[in-house]
Amino acid sequence: MPTYLVTNNKKPEFENVQVITTGPEISWSHRAKKAIQEITEEYILLMLEDYFVISVIDDGSINPFVSFMEATDADYLRIYPFPTLKFKDKGIQGIHPIPKESLYGVNLQPAIWKRDYLLKLLEGPDISAWEFEARQKNGVDTQVNGNLYTVDYSPFKMVNGVLQGKWYAPAIKDLKKVGINVDTKNRDILSQDKVLIYKSKILIRKMMGPKLIRKFKPLLKKCGIKFVTD
Repeated sequence: MPTYLVTNNKKPEFENVQVITTGPEISWSHRAKKAIQEITEEYILLMLEDYFVISVIDDGSINPFVSFMEATDADYLRIYPFPTLKFKDKGIQGIHPIPKESLYGVNLQPAIWKRDYLLKLLEGPDISAWEFEARQKNGVDTQVNGNLYTVDYSPFKMVNGVLQGKWYAPAIKDLKKVGINVDTKNRDILSQDKVLIYKSKILIRKMMGPKLIRKFKPLLKKCGIKFVTD
């Protein structure tokens, strides 16, 4: 299972890692499309640069998901659980279809994509990662339908290291436990009050669920809860 690192121009050397350079920055979608066109594998586990893996990943932890996607002709399998989704059954290997009533069909958190489906979503004008997610929310006209699934657990340990453009303090602690010391000189750390607000929002969304969130969205926005893809 090859590993790819996508950069604009830099070519760092890492063992068993192939570097793909995409040239001067034009847009997120341009960079993503150019890189994916150089990858020939049918399925791609895509992780953006603000996610950090803190455990060993072996083929045995990923292959069952790829086999599931092949058997079901799945286009997308999110491997970072939705905090707001609750499932009535155990699913198949902890895998569930993403319900239509959920807020998002696909997003750019860690997931395995069918290469051709991802390229289809990247067609059109240059857009940012934020715009990409906004175009794929459930119920919007720009959404490209697909056979979409999510897991109810993470197959390996990973942390979201950056929130709102700043280092996320709990993630720094998790990274330190595995021997990774984060340099905070060039990027500030998210303040404790904002960390608390972030965790509170996650808890509220988890308790309410997608249907209630949609119903009370105007009120939630008045209370200061922002929706990233609005």
